[in-house]
Amino acid sequence: HRPRTAYWLAGFIGEPTRPDNFSDYMDGAADRMLRAKDYPSAMICLRGALADTSADSPRWCERAFHVAEVLGDMNDNDGALEMLGTISKRKLSSDEFGKVAVLRLKYLVASQKFKEVMADATQYRDDPKTEKYLPQILYIGWVASQRLDGEDAEAWRKNFMEKFPDHPLGADMIFASAMQALASSKYDEAKRLLSYIEYKYPTAKIVAKATEIRKRLEQAASPTTKP
Repeated sequence: HRPRTAYWLAGFIGEPTRPDNFSDYMDGAADRMLRAKDYPSAMICLRGALADTSADSPRWCERAFHVAEVLGDMNDNDGALEMLGTISKRKLSSDEFGKVAVLRLKYLVASQKFKEVMADATQYRDDPKTEKYLPQILYIGWVASQRLDGEDAEAWRKNFMEKFPDHPLGADMIFASAMQALASSKYDEAKRLLSYIEYKYPTAKIVAKATEIRKRLEQAASPTTKP
């Protein structure tokens, strides 16, 4: 937990892969710690690299985002949000602003602050700087709305499907509709929606689960033949 000591010792013993730059060395050390699932040590290295990076350097934002994402992986959502707040005080490109928006919404959802998610998602949705990340923003708005009263969920879903009908996140929305149909004993409707997911979104993560449930429904509906 003494990164600068580690850096100079690595130089003293002639470590062949030691970068001349301290922050680059910390990046490499953080990667090794992350692969070993040693998140606290990785965070020390990441913060060391960030502290050693000039605020005017384009690498600063890159490293700050990495700190926020690892904090999120550690379930330190408040820490991740604080880091994003620090990033947002800078003059950001549209891509950087959009990334801050999506990550902020992600960690607010993880913290179950759904009212704050809805307020921010509504603001981000109409900001031209978030255009690249609009599918994720609309999806998160739909998720948060469902977790509240659900009144606006259909509007968020419709907005998403109208703008991004081929986006893989749409598969999750249709899967949710299929599960609602299943819960209401509308088995044919559930099978239809699950089949549509398989056809429309073959690369979506939810496809395997959709296929499994569809096959179980078909097996349950098929007549049993007795000898």
